[in-house]
Amino acid sequence: MTETTYYTLTSGSGSWKVSLHSPDDRPTGEFGGAEAIIMIDDVTTVLVREDSGRLNTPGAHPHDGETIEDAMHRAVREKACAEVVSSALIAYTRTERLDGPNAGKIMIGSMSVARATMLPWEASAGVIKRVEVPLDDLVTIMSADWAGLDDFSVELVARAKRSLSVLGS
Repeated sequence: MTETTYYTLTSGSGSWKVSLHSPDDRPTGEFGGAEAIIMIDDVTTVLVREDSGRLNTPGAHPHDGETIEDAMHRAVREKACAEVVSSALIAYTRTERLDGPNAGKIMIGSMSVARATMLPWEASAGVIKRVEVPLDDLVTIMSADWAGLDDFSVELVARAKRSLSVLGS
């Protein structure tokens, strides 16, 4: 049994308790979405700038009948204008809302690392730009909008780096 580490994240809209789980240890709860750390090569990742100004990894809630992997592929294609070539599930996330009207609500997410081919850019609903950044800068970028995300991001990026070899080049 693996010990679970919990992280408390805060932003202007509230607080959450988040934990990372191995791909073979999916927590129970409502599945909320699939995200991907998109890799162009071993050192460059792609983020999307949302119309809120926030930089994020692309993610999507699954449509009816859609698998986690299908939702991740769709998010990469629709939000980052990229086509997944290979991918690996690196973690499940469990997020519990700590305050507000949804206090106590638990959502499960998946995080993959994906090698992708960039397609011509087209803005989509809620996404205004695609940005290439060094993978080593991802922790700082991910943590910028969320107090408490630093250690969570460090672990997530470490898992992505360990998985790159299984994706091929």
